[in-house]
Amino acid sequence: MSANEEKTREELGGIKQIINPENLAVTIRNKALELGFDSCGIIKVDAVRDYADRLEERMKLCPESRPFYENSFRYAYPRQTYDWARSIIVCAFRYGKYRIPEGVSGLIGKFYLYDYHLQKYSQEFAAAALFESYLQEAGLKTARNEIAGIAAARWAAFKAGLGVIRKNNFFYTRHGSWVMFETWLTDQEMECRETEVLPPCPDNCTKCIDACPTGALRGPYEMNAVECMTYLTCWVKDSAPEHLRDKMGTWLYGCDACQDACPMNQDKWDEEEDYPHLDELVNYIGIEKMFQMDEETFSKHIQPKFWYINQDRVWLWKCNTIRAMANSYEAKYGDYIKQACQDNNENVREMAAWACAKLRL
Repeated sequence: MSANEEKTREELGGIKQIINPENLAVTIRNKALELGFDSCGIIKVDAVRDYADRLEERMKLCPESRPFYENSFRYAYPRQTYDWARSIIVCAFRYGKYRIPEGVSGLIGKFYLYDYHLQKYSQEFAAAALFESYLQEAGLKTARNEIAGIAAARWAAFKAGLGVIRKNNFFYTRHGSWVMFETWLTDQEMECRETEVLPPCPDNCTKCIDACPTGALRGPYEMNAVECMTYLTCWVKDSAPEHLRDKMGTWLYGCDACQDACPMNQDKWDEEEDYPHLDELVNYIGIEKMFQMDEETFSKHIQPKFWYINQDRVWLWKCNTIRAMANSYEAKYGDYIKQACQDNNENVREMAAWACAKLRL
């Protein structure tokens, strides 16, 4: 058990309680809020079955995204894997309360700076672990996937009344889109919906669509996932397609463009707290720093936090930094790019050759 979990247990005086069956869902929701979640809703497990229809619609609009979305159909039918599941509990908490370190804007998407899933020292990680223990000690059977999730989180949150999904496909609560989710399956059938009333996107507003660097956000609720910056910087098998590289700017991991441009996000980020150990991590973030980083440093400091890029794909960081250098060229970058032409990795050499041609080095 982490120090944060122990501290939270002490503050709450223990979590083992007897839940009144008549108020089961409300009691669970209240415990989630007590533990620090900003909102919590509970829906019957079959309420997310129409998520499959949304996926089909998206793949029809963007057929090239089909391979990306096909694996998500399992989130619409949790009972295919967990036949005992009867309800989905979805909890949200905001990360738009943390201070943003200098030097990371335009390089690392904000969500990924505060992603708590592998950060056992964070209060969010501790709260999720305590909440799960609370459910189990109360006699509920549960399932949770700490990394990939157990259900369609945004869709479940929408069905549970926690907020709305806007034109950029992000989920918004009263805190804007700067929120993340945890989901649990449980064997008890119950419901508890919130009543978060938020204004819809203005009919004529296209600011998020206009801001998308690669044009992946083609229209309201229409996304070509394989051209989204997160996919291009984190998930590509080789490296980003050449015709998109100029548009990708200096992003190394993720992107904030459509969220930053959204009027519904204005004044929703309040830098009230420091996120644990983030200032230490920022010492390793930068275009030059990450280009020169050795695998040992990457494994120790970078990969545990930015885990979408695994140990076997360290080369992708170097490709991303070369592309960022080419798109924000300074004279000092020339030697780095030429050096990369001799790299052991074919993808790095190809990206360096592209940069040399672009910059006429």
